[in-house]
Formats: sequence, C-alpha cells, structure tokens
Amino acid sequence: MPDPQANAKAGMPVNHDFAVIDTPDGEMVMFCAYPDGPGPFPAAIVISGQPGPSSPEITAAEILANQGYVGCTVDLMHRGPGVHQNEDQVARRRNLTDPGTIADMNAGLDYLKSLPFVQSDNIGIVGFCMGGRVAYMMAGARHDIGAICSLYGSGIYEGYGRPAPIEFTDKIECPVLILNGDKDRVITPEEALRVADTLKEHGKTVET
Repeated sequence: MPDPQANAKAGMPVNHDFAVIDTPDGEMVMFCAYPDGPGPFPAAIVISGQPGPSSPEITAAEILANQGYVGCTVDLMHRGPGVHQNEDQVARRRNLTDPGTIADMNAGLDYLKSLPFVQSDNIGIVGFCMGGRVAYMMAGARHDIGAICSLYGSGIYEGYGRPAPIEFTDKIECPVLILNGDKDRVITPEEALRVADTLKEHGKTVET
C-alpha cells in the first residue's frame, strides 16, 4: 500500500478539481484536492455543518491533500435556497432530508471510488457539526467506509425522514473518532459520551 505521507514528505504539488455529480435531486458539486502523481491514494470526504461547504471544508481538503490523501467536500445544500439571511439558512436545512443526504453521499462516494488515483477500499468521512451526524449516518448505511471522524457532530439522536442515525449503530463496521470540546454547546460532552457508550455497547471501535 502506498505511504500516504510520501507526497507530503516529498513536497509534491497539490491538484484541484471541481466535479458536477448527478443525484436524484439534480446536480451536486464536489471539490477535490489531491497530491500530484499516479496514486492510488487514500481519500476522505469532508462534510460541512448547516451553512454548507465553505472555506473550513476547502481548507480541510487541502490539508488532507498535503498529507498524501485525496480530500473532497460535497455540496449537500445544492437543493437551495441561496443564503442571504438567517431565514434562508433555516429553509435550506429543512430541504435536507436523510434519504436525500444518503443519496447525495452515495453519489459522491461512488464517484470518488471510480477515480483511478483513489484507493477505492480506503475512503473515510470527516464531518463538522451537522456533518458529524452525516458521517455517523453513512457509517451505518454503507459497509465500505474505512473510518469516520465526527467533530462536535450534533443530531445523532434525531431523524429526518428515517430513523435517527443512532438506531443504525449496530450496522457500523468502521472505527469511529469523536472529537468534542469540554464546553461545547452544539453537542454537550454528556451526549458525545453517550454516543461513544452506545458504540462500545455494540462492540464497535471508538475513540473520544
């Protein structure tokens, strides 16, 4: 297996691509940053919080690429509307159902797995806030996820059009990393530990 750090050590340049991917609800944009060279490289999709993908997720993809990974982010908010005020953001979040999110993520993951420079059996998901919930949900929905990282992932006990992600904990087959601040208010430390305890009760590999 290629060393994912090799490109970072060699100081090789990073490439950038935008792809337009078909989903059941229209076209979705995916941004990818990846090391120069033939690969194949391990990969990770970075999922944003409620505002949608912006500079933090792009930066995270860049950081991954500089460490020898293919780093991507997808626009789960492609259904709109555009955000011009807080009310727009609330409306856009309401347009995002769990079945729609799973369909979007499946389209993004399948596209990523089709790329010749990606290790199709070595793909993870990193999620911030709402994105942490998406990472958890996808780990329970697919068996080909290598690992997930939930950073202050909120809403794991809530469902939007299907049972809550926590209900599919027994289906998770990959390691889970949960990162949460001691004073976090998006998801409290108590709730984050409750998620970790549920994973442990099901015999899953989890680190907090």
